[in-house]
Amino acid sequence: MEVEISPKKAETYRKIFRVYDKDKKITDIFYLCGDPSIFRKIKDLSFGTTDKTYWFVLLSELMHFKADTLLHSHSKKSTLKELLGAVVGSDSRKHVTYFQNYGYEQTLAPSSIASSIIEGKA
Repeated sequence: MEVEISPKKAETYRKIFRVYDKDKKITDIFYLCGDPSIFRKIKDLSFGTTDKTYWFVLLSELMHFKADTLLHSHSKKSTLKELLGAVVGSDSRKHVTYFQNYGYEQTLAPSSIASSIIEGKA
């Protein structure tokens, strides 16, 4: 999961996408975007770069709709509840790694993230 509050240069995003593309453990990348221009920029730049699924959501929508927030990929849409509900009770060996711009990294089981959001605790 990437949290993008301010935009980066296009080449910086391309470098990030290449890192994700090389990591076979990563299947989906989630971008939480601070505003519509960042949303569009990252969505446009990531199109056709990999076979991984990129998901995009605006921070304001997540704060308002919570688990019912609609996430967009390049080819589909799904609510956060639907996406995360699919991982509740899934293989506990799978984990989601959350990266922040400052090098902080935290790895959590998807079921704990999903349960918190679905129950409105996140």
